[in-house]
Amino acid sequence: MTLYYHSAEVECVIADIELPEAVGYCDEENLYLAIPLFGLHQYWDLYLGNKLLNRHVALTNGYLAATNSTHLILQIPLFAVGVIYEEVSFQKIKARFDVALRKVRTMETLQMFSVSCSFNSSAFIICHPDGTIMISAQMKTVPAIDMSKTKLRDSSCKPREYNKGHAFFKFHVTTCGTSVRFEGDHIIYENEISYEKETLPGQSIPTITRDPDYRLTVLCYYRAKETLVLGAFASDPSASPPFGSGTMVPRSNIAVYRRIRQALNVVSRVSKDESFVEFYEPNMAILKRLVEPVFLEVELKDESPNTELYLENCWVTRSLDFNSTPRWNITVDGQVVIE
Repeated sequence: MTLYYHSAEVECVIADIELPEAVGYCDEENLYLAIPLFGLHQYWDLYLGNKLLNRHVALTNGYLAATNSTHLILQIPLFAVGVIYEEVSFQKIKARFDVALRKVRTMETLQMFSVSCSFNSSAFIICHPDGTIMISAQMKTVPAIDMSKTKLRDSSCKPREYNKGHAFFKFHVTTCGTSVRFEGDHIIYENEISYEKETLPGQSIPTITRDPDYRLTVLCYYRAKETLVLGAFASDPSASPPFGSGTMVPRSNIAVYRRIRQALNVVSRVSKDESFVEFYEPNMAILKRLVEPVFLEVELKDESPNTELYLENCWVTRSLDFNSTPRWNITVDGQVVIE
């Protein structure tokens, strides 16, 4: 039997998989993202930072997730975990919420979905991860008080903005007489808004005042057993060499060295040589050969004698994604890697 061969062309029409487009909108108290269900969990997943955005994470962060026949709808409260506050001013907040669309297999980021809105809010408190506290306090008293005379525990800390019924304060947890205490798995920073009364001398003691007594306690809760991440970013990531990032784990000499989450002033910079006298400018691209040493300084600018800095993990990557590969370790579990 003789075999015969005949060449032929076969054309196949395959529908291209298009990336979904999300729709964002807001109401008076929430941000919303509507994301098409097609391809979700089959080709791509949603990530909040480096966490897979599943139902457990959504419920833990206070989001509401609902689906219809075509879309997943996320409802994110204005003061929920993961909301980014782009601008905070007197009676107004500009907030943003971001999620990443990543490939299921490779974790490659395909697209970022964002929704940003401005909210009018007469009373709020925002506790930033860097320790900045912003408060818009609504004060209803009879008779009304002069908002310009309100203050924090440190009487020099006055409102930045005010009107007849509100006062706006912005301060750091290490200032204005703020106290700190530990409760369970949280670190709690506390301050107080009060009013400086004007008194009139009477004919006899006590003095006479027409001002009402006003005090408002302010609390900020930070989760314990967390780490701070510090990154050095170049202005043009696509053309820049690898950069370093470190994980800062503050350790207290109190409470048996347990790891705690504090608002710390941590600064890192790269020295030009081992003398640590001259340093590269921030956001400057630094070109190094693989065999050349990198002189990295990480400094904790904190006046507390009970706080020390422990550089646990530090590594270099070629992109702004901390988890990208290839990756070169500088320190692992606090030990310098020698290769």
